[in-house]
Amino acid sequence: MRRRAFSLLETVLALGLIALMIVALGFLFLRLLGSADKSGDSSAGLQLADSILEEAIRASNFDPPPLDGKVSLYTHDARAAQEFSYRLSSSATVVTPGQPAIYYMDVHVWWTQPRGGRRQGQGRLEASVSRLVTP
Repeated sequence: MRRRAFSLLETVLALGLIALMIVALGFLFLRLLGSADKSGDSSAGLQLADSILEEAIRASNFDPPPLDGKVSLYTHDARAAQEFSYRLSSSATVVTPGQPAIYYMDVHVWWTQPRGGRRQGQGRLEASVSRLVTP
C-alpha cells in the first residue's frame, strides 16, 4: 500500500483558503458591530425625540420658538457617552375659523455628525418624531 501525502501546492492553497475565510468572517463581524451600534443610537434617538415631544405637550408648550439642545446618553459604550443634538419646532394652523389652532410639532435628533450628516457604512445618523396636537 502506497501512502500519498498532500503536495506543497495543495497545502498552500488550503491554507490560503482558510486565511481568506477568516478575513471574510472578521469583516462580517466588524460590519455587524457597526450595525448594532447604529441600531442602539437610532433607538436612543427616537426615544429622546419622543420624550422631548411628550414633555413639550405635557407643559402645554405648543408653539415655542425653535428650541435647540444637546443631551449625552450612554447607548452602546458604557465608557463614553454619545452626544445627541435636537431641535424642537412647531407651527400652528387654523383649520376651522373660530376653533383653536392645530399644532404640527416636530423633534429632529442627530448624533456624531453635523445635522443631516452621514457616516460611511451607516448612512444618516438622525431620527425624527412628529405629531399633530390640539390644545
